[in-house]
Amino acid sequence: MAWTLDDGFSLPAMKAYVNLLQDHDHLKMTMFVLQEAPAWKALAKPITELVNAGRVQLGNHTWQHKSLTGLSDAHIKEQLTHCGKFIEDTFGVSAGTYFRPPYGNIDSRVINVAREVGYTTPVLWLGSTGAGDKESVAGNWKMCQKWMHDGRIVIDHSNSDVTVHNFAKVLGLLKSRNLTTVTLQDVFGNGLR
Repeated sequence: MAWTLDDGFSLPAMKAYVNLLQDHDHLKMTMFVLQEAPAWKALAKPITELVNAGRVQLGNHTWQHKSLTGLSDAHIKEQLTHCGKFIEDTFGVSAGTYFRPPYGNIDSRVINVAREVGYTTPVLWLGSTGAGDKESVAGNWKMCQKWMHDGRIVIDHSNSDVTVHNFAKVLGLLKSRNLTTVTLQDVFGNGLR
């Protein structure tokens, strides 16, 4: 299962995800960096260490979290290239070809424009923890139970501590379902060219 994490508006929540990964060396995640979210700079050192250890893959979630389908071609490129440079400057790695369009809003024009600047692998999801939608802790746990299965890409958000409260249960769920967490690059390689 690919457990993916978006945004990063809550520094305490993002720190909890980093701690979870540091404490459980069998876990892997793909984190989609949103440049304007403050947690990325604040946690650059431990995230970089996890990236270098092959435990975290970084993808591009844009500079300002604007719906790409509503932007001009030039602004789509700006959102992606600005964040791509931020990832390189902050973490010393490239996002490669992977990007997640904010809100999942994507169409053929966005795909073609993103391709022009090297982002050829748009990533959506098949399942959500609900954490990005102001879900309760109980509601988040129900969503984790519903969607965390083999072969799924599950989206989570580090904007609140709702999933953080369920970490122990999530770890138990992964174990009971014999699930291994993987990065997208583990499954798909360097993405589409």
